[in-house]
Amino acid sequence: MRKRKTLCIGEPIGVFVPKDYELCENYMLKAAGAELNVAIGMSRLGEDVDYFTHLGNDPVGKLVKKTLCENKIGSSEIVISDKFQTGVMMKTKVKIGDPEIFYYRNGSAASHISKKDIQNIKLQQYQAVHITGIFPALSPETYEASEEIIRLAKVYGLQVSFDPNIRIALWKNEDELKKKINHLASLSDLFLPGMHELSLLTGIDDIEKNAEFYIKSGVKKVFVKLGASGAYYTNGKECGYAHGFKVENTIDTVGAGDGFAAGVLTALNRGCSLADSAVIGNAIGAMQLQSEGDNDNLPNTDVLNLFLNKRGSNVRL
Repeated sequence: MRKRKTLCIGEPIGVFVPKDYELCENYMLKAAGAELNVAIGMSRLGEDVDYFTHLGNDPVGKLVKKTLCENKIGSSEIVISDKFQTGVMMKTKVKIGDPEIFYYRNGSAASHISKKDIQNIKLQQYQAVHITGIFPALSPETYEASEEIIRLAKVYGLQVSFDPNIRIALWKNEDELKKKINHLASLSDLFLPGMHELSLLTGIDDIEKNAEFYIKSGVKKVFVKLGASGAYYTNGKECGYAHGFKVENTIDTVGAGDGFAAGVLTALNRGCSLADSAVIGNAIGAMQLQSEGDNDNLPNTDVLNLFLNKRGSNVRL
């Protein structure tokens, strides 16, 4: 069977990961970004994945290119800019909860991606496109580019998956955030929000009613991330809850949701049921929690299946 080819589109970022707690004096520089993490996760599981962005002609941009190459992710569509830099961020190291994150990404090369840039991509070579709510939040240009991605994907018959990945600080205000994220979600085929994001987007606290809201708006499949509790899934006809996996030592929560998305998208590509796809997503999310980097612990298929077996699950990819 011919492999399904996926294009991930977004802003990569150089992440300064601290080696110590409290006063952070020693850092490691790693490549990350929500869509890049998903691309890495899918590629490690054996999927055919390309990545599109604009990079600065700088050390961080070169690190991103190197990371793509190391993970066998296609980068032929990437544009290198001599005018704008690649974004960076710093995060703290914590023992409990989420780390603090500090962005230095304003005016990045990726924030200048336009509608015309999207039109130059050879989308007919793909079967699926994945984006998140971070990319459209970067600038008015990237919001228009996001709409164009979805429009052209529908022209070519590509599946569109969308993770809201809400970053409130990137939007003018909550009203704009809600309006634009909900608009893009309604145009997607597969929606991958977290429960806290849904409460913000709809004002509804009920998991199933939230998912039903998006199914009625036109989304074909919804997977709601519930953290340690697992995930809820529905396509409007079939629905249910998939169990989560207990993590004894959570090192960093960043990247777990991207791992979930990579698992779900890969599993669906392989013909897995909604329920099994959610379990696979939960497993990868749990594995990524045990890593300092945003994508360091994203597994290959053998490591994933070993984890599932050790945790007593009958699901396999």
